[in-house]
Amino acid sequence: MSRLTPARIEDHWQAIRPCLDKVQTKAPARWSPDDVYAACVEGRAFLFVCPEGFCILRPLAGSVTTVQVWIVYGEGDSLITRYEPEIERLAREIGARRLVFTSTRPGYRRVMRRWSRDGNDYERYIHE
Repeated sequence: MSRLTPARIEDHWQAIRPCLDKVQTKAPARWSPDDVYAACVEGRAFLFVCPEGFCILRPLAGSVTTVQVWIVYGEGDSLITRYEPEIERLAREIGARRLVFTSTRPGYRRVMRRWSRDGNDYERYIHE
């Protein structure tokens, strides 16, 4: 299996920007591409690339340290499920105990079976 590789958004922006526009077309979100760029540059979110696309993870503070799978884009099967073990490993590295993801796309209901769902919000606790 390929790995998620940390990357600087500045180095991939020309390729990522159109993909963010496609994500918003398929599932309107509360972020803009400029918000995503700024969050990554400022260290509030982190870009990981893979041969099939990319994902952006965002740590969230709270009573339980959480990693939000903020944006996922790729060709083929769901990247979030394909790379779930690696996303979980990355979350553990920062002490997170929970993963969260939000999408209005109905296809995720089929592939996110290990996650609890409340409307468009998914969550899964990480077990040690």
